[in-house]
Amino acid sequence: MILDGVVVGGSVVDGTGAVRRRADLGWRDGRIVAVGDLGGAAAEERIDADGLVVAPGFVDLHGHSDLSILDHPAGTSKIRQGVTTEVAGNCGLAVAPVAADAVAGVRGLLGIVELPEVPWSWSSVGDYLALVERSRPNLRIALLAGHLAIRASVVGLDQRPPDSDELAAMGGLVQQALDEGAVGLSLGLMYPPSAYASVEELTALAEVVARNNAVLTVHLRDYGAGLLDAVREALTVAERSGCRLQISHLTVAGRRNWGSVPAALAEIDAAAEAGVDVAVDCYPYLAGSTNLSQLAPRWAMDGGQDGLHARLAEPELRTKIIGQMSDPAVGWDEILLGLMPGRPELAGRTVADLAAETGQPPAAAAVELLAVADPSIIAFGRSEADLRAVMTHRLSMIGSDGLAVDPERRDRGLPHPRYFGAYPGLFQRYVREESLLSVEDAVRRCTSAPALRAGLADRGRLEPGLLADLVIFDPATITERSTYLDPWAAPEGIARVVVGGRTVAVEGAVEPVGPS
Repeated sequence: MILDGVVVGGSVVDGTGAVRRRADLGWRDGRIVAVGDLGGAAAEERIDADGLVVAPGFVDLHGHSDLSILDHPAGTSKIRQGVTTEVAGNCGLAVAPVAADAVAGVRGLLGIVELPEVPWSWSSVGDYLALVERSRPNLRIALLAGHLAIRASVVGLDQRPPDSDELAAMGGLVQQALDEGAVGLSLGLMYPPSAYASVEELTALAEVVARNNAVLTVHLRDYGAGLLDAVREALTVAERSGCRLQISHLTVAGRRNWGSVPAALAEIDAAAEAGVDVAVDCYPYLAGSTNLSQLAPRWAMDGGQDGLHARLAEPELRTKIIGQMSDPAVGWDEILLGLMPGRPELAGRTVADLAAETGQPPAAAAVELLAVADPSIIAFGRSEADLRAVMTHRLSMIGSDGLAVDPERRDRGLPHPRYFGAYPGLFQRYVREESLLSVEDAVRRCTSAPALRAGLADRGRLEPGLLADLVIFDPATITERSTYLDPWAAPEGIARVVVGGRTVAVEGAVEPVGPS
């Protein structure tokens, strides 16, 4: 048998956590057929990996490329990092399923996921995934159905509970999404209207997830002073429903809340020991990214962006909103503006700087921005000790929380560096420089562990029969070059990325689209 391709001379790190070994790897028709001594095997393509690690392509469990992959099928920013599969639709912000009459309201609430240039021509998960396939992306996309769009499609954007018929309809949409290929359901409990859901509503939907052996991912209701209560809420939903629970980007925001992450991990450990199927993920940064409206009180977002703008137009309510935003957990000097529509000059400036320039209190300056648009932000105020506690926890894995974008499109504001360097940064800082994780353990947390959580049994390990998705990198030189003020730089040290046996990147040069 003539192989389509073979990698020779590399150190195989197979994704299971096993110690690396010198081995060759060959594939045919997009799948691995052999791992071992293939020095004498005939192959159409022969790749020398001497001195390099050969690992499964990274499986990004926490992504938001729902729309960006349609805008940029090359998926450059993630492919360059070695990501070959993304689980999109996280934080409840998935683009499907969605009713036609709910699209406008949903798009106004998607924040950093939204790309106005991408027209919405789908309503179901099946329609969306078919469109992705037709775009021939380099990056494999698995989709979570999103609670925000489901709730908006049935209940609307108002702050109220669903009646029994509406709850049944929501459950029906979840079931249809899973039938059409969704790998689970995502919740974004800080994002209205998902933020208005009760434990009873969430449990009912999680029961549908459990019956289908899918995953429930949860952006918690609070990552500040209420972190422990938010973790307990998610664990309660999982315990009552029997679903597989993934707690997204476990962290705590604000210096006054530092140190609460170990207590949250203790709650998670206790639940796991009691039989709850739970895991967590994190990204290797001390800043997150969202939209400025996340700092507004939940009641102010009743009715979506239209509801917020109406309240901000009333002086009494505007003053009340400013008052309730005046003491955020993260300081205004720790919040960078990313993309403010119509005001590109604000990118990279802090809200505190803008307030000082305009002579306003910071909360008033923030509300002035919200009255016009909902800018993306990068928010610091995280603890290195908390990050390390999560990253090394036995139930933890890596998810970038980023988007696959075109690095040449620098006209779209200031994105978080995780879009471009999360995985190289992990191996640079926490594997090579800090020795917090071994290469083998870090690879496991980026490959087989997330693939297993998402139910993607055909990837994440280097074994015969599985997909030939590979990343080949130099552990001695892999380096993130992205920074918060210059995030677009390509990483170094990743020699080659292979998806389905096809080379999609060599030394950072990425193929434009997949095969026809």
